[in-house]
Amino acid sequence: MKDDHAQDGDPASPAARDLPPKVAWLLLAVTVGGAAVLRFYHLSEQSYRFCDEGYHLNLPILYLVDHQEPFLFFKHGLLWFIAVGISVLGLSQAASLQFSGICGLATIALFYALLSQLFNRRVAVLGAAAMACSHYVLFYNRSNMSDGYALMFFCLIALLLV
Repeated sequence: MKDDHAQDGDPASPAARDLPPKVAWLLLAVTVGGAAVLRFYHLSEQSYRFCDEGYHLNLPILYLVDHQEPFLFFKHGLLWFIAVGISVLGLSQAASLQFSGICGLATIALFYALLSQLFNRRVAVLGAAAMACSHYVLFYNRSNMSDGYALMFFCLIALLLV
């Protein structure tokens, strides 16, 4: 018995409904470009709004400057990760917010890669666009809080497990 949708030339087959790779990459580039505008627009003029943001900046600076470790803190890997970012971009509030924005763009790319592995490029582009303009994700990518970094690492681990 022959499957009615077995051939890729059939317009009803899932492979025919997928985006061509060049179109998908172009749409992903536009999505990441738009996400960059949303994440970095007037970002260096913004200051911290929550005590956690300062906590996530001061402790990595302690690591870099004096090799000190906090007495009770359970996210040492996150602090080292932020320390790498601010050592490249500078030891300032603006640099930590920029690093968070860069990690937000990486999150969108990782989410695209995850969805393209699980589904197809069309779903991956739509998912990346939804993540790029989500208020929740945008808020955490414009702040130096652990939630934005956690989302990036979740996407990375999920991609590695697929």
